[in-house]
Amino acid sequence: MSTKLKPAMLLLAALIYVAVGFAQPTEVSYPVSVASLQAGVKNQTAVLEWKTVCYLSYANFKIERSTDGINFTEIHGFSANRLRCQQPFQFEDNDLPAQSKIFYRVNAGDLDGNFFHSKIAAIFNSSTANSIKLFPTITSSVFNLVYNATASEKLTILLIGNNGRIMQSARVNAVAGNNQFSFNVSLLGSGVYFVSVAGGRKPFTGTLIKQ
Repeated sequence: MSTKLKPAMLLLAALIYVAVGFAQPTEVSYPVSVASLQAGVKNQTAVLEWKTVCYLSYANFKIERSTDGINFTEIHGFSANRLRCQQPFQFEDNDLPAQSKIFYRVNAGDLDGNFFHSKIAAIFNSSTANSIKLFPTITSSVFNLVYNATASEKLTILLIGNNGRIMQSARVNAVAGNNQFSFNVSLLGSGVYFVSVAGGRKPFTGTLIKQ
């Protein structure tokens, strides 16, 4: 004995099949996220601009930087309320590492410490070829000299007093890439000194203030 389904039951079965068979998975939505992130360079300063989507009363942000695109370090953090999150954000990084390519990302999080990464944005720092950086320029103990070389070089680094007398000297070997040399000046008297680099492809003289 055969049974026939009524037209109404056939229509209901078809609707269930369509709803189950063709339903699309929904995207995971976060309470706060970075909708867009752009990075550029202006006057040797990295400029980051981003917009957020926020459903929280307050959100936390962490700006991270990397020289390899894998290992990131936090360089700035702050909180903002929902009204502020509706407006674009901007951050300037004027302490760029001596690398030709620098990566950034912005982490947006809730007050419980849950953070969600943005996409990664990169800048090209064209001023880093054989670039030299002295920091800190005001110190009571140690200063560092960062030298970015395109090839191996032998350098002579001199610390010269305001009267022209050589107070310290060092011969160092720089390798291709980023080099950092540290010097202790804690025993020197207070005053203005000059740091000179010779022997490389780009001579350099910087001013150091010893407190």
